[in-house]
Amino acid sequence: MDRQSLLLRCRELRGELPAQVVGYDEGRWAGIDCFDEPPSQAAVRTVANLLGDIGNYPLAKKLVAASNAGVACDDAIGLILEVEEWCTQPTSIEATLQPIHSSTSARAIPMRNIPPSFLSHATSILGDTEEGLTGPKIVKLCNAWASKHDIDTPHASYPFDAPNKRTALFENVAAFPDSIWYAMLLDLCESIDNPSDEVEQLRRTIEERFGNSNPTTPAARVVPDASSSTTAATPSKASGRFSPKNHVFLSYCRDNLAQVSELRDKLVADGERVWWDQEILGGQDWDFEIRKAMKDSYAVVVCLSKEIEERNTSGVYPEIIDAVASYREHAPGSIFLVPVRLSECVVPAIKIDATRMLDSLQYLDLFEPGGYTNLLRSLKASTLRP
Repeated sequence: MDRQSLLLRCRELRGELPAQVVGYDEGRWAGIDCFDEPPSQAAVRTVANLLGDIGNYPLAKKLVAASNAGVACDDAIGLILEVEEWCTQPTSIEATLQPIHSSTSARAIPMRNIPPSFLSHATSILGDTEEGLTGPKIVKLCNAWASKHDIDTPHASYPFDAPNKRTALFENVAAFPDSIWYAMLLDLCESIDNPSDEVEQLRRTIEERFGNSNPTTPAARVVPDASSSTTAATPSKASGRFSPKNHVFLSYCRDNLAQVSELRDKLVADGERVWWDQEILGGQDWDFEIRKAMKDSYAVVVCLSKEIEERNTSGVYPEIIDAVASYREHAPGSIFLVPVRLSECVVPAIKIDATRMLDSLQYLDLFEPGGYTNLLRSLKASTLRP
């Protein structure tokens, strides 16, 4: 059987499979016996994992045993995908990267590689106990990537031989070349059912910071607190007056409207670009305009006060949730999120990420002499300032 005939047969067989079985149906066999060499152990491990999910452990063991013996495995329909790739690539050239999800394929090649520090940050979110991927799903996804690139991952089965899911996920992804991390992380983000705002923010950060094209998935909608407001230093109108990353974003509570209005006027007088949220036109999407203004900012000033502290007895601070979420995409040490106190109050211990808390950032007291001057110095020192 030549390659073209084998490719057509594989596609025919794959089209017969029920989608819910994810590429495997023990009632149909591929009859694949014309490999130039046996299928990779990584590919067989992937199929074995799929079989384990549907309870066919004896056959899973048979597949692993066949692979270890170095013989071609002809009874796993899941290997069809590997055969298709073999059919369409020269045997002397390693197959190029093809991500698992078609929605990721258009963005598979990164503009620049992801550093290990960001990988650690990303996997801590994707492996979160409550909102991240489950252990079995981490195994399935990582094994699928391993089968494509013939990589031996340190955690190919569940339960993990690791302290937690985050560590296992980090070590699995780190086993691949860093040129693949971009596509892998996008695939992992898009494999989470009902992703949280934090996961959506991570996906956007990966695409915007490391990708070579614009995001294709709509941003998560964040519902604002009715009693809160924000102001940014760029117009919400599509006028193009200000360039991206060319303004400050103020996060505040309406209870402090008068004080924040005074702060805005002082910033404008000192040359900062400032936009009042009251300039949002009727009919515009308030959420979208606020998110866009924050995305285009080079600094976010979070205005804290006793009024916010008294009103938020539950410990939830909706006024600054978006600001904190935006800060997560910046490396530790960056001057981007600047807490300021308008009056004596407690800086809330809001989690930024696995290593940072809001109350660990240096705050400035605007009611003390020199407070406003220090704020200007911080804004001018922002690494994102144009």
